[in-house]
Amino acid sequence: MLMLKNATTSLSMRSVIIRTSRRTLTTTPLRASGGFNRPGPPPLPPQEQKEFEKLVKQKQKKGDMHPDARRKPRPEFQGEENPNTGEVGGPKNDPLKYEKEWTYGGRATDF
Repeated sequence: MLMLKNATTSLSMRSVIIRTSRRTLTTTPLRASGGFNRPGPPPLPPQEQKEFEKLVKQKQKKGDMHPDARRKPRPEFQGEENPNTGEVGGPKNDPLKYEKEWTYGGRATDF
């Protein structure tokens, strides 16, 4: 064990003790973890892992959204001109559709 001694400090590889006139502070270095010890399924052999990844890619379609993801509301009109107001280049949905609350697809935007 390596020990360095001084009048106010004592240093070792296991712990550091700092002594002052009234207080003693003791610290212990953290042990490096040997990896993540989390619960989970056992790893697959390389060939089966490749097959699993291939099947997952086949099942997922490009551009697929999660079923719980919020989708934008459908536009109330097509083209650049709003047929009700004559506005060109404006929003496709009325933000004041639900009386006094500014919402788009049920999500409030007025705060």
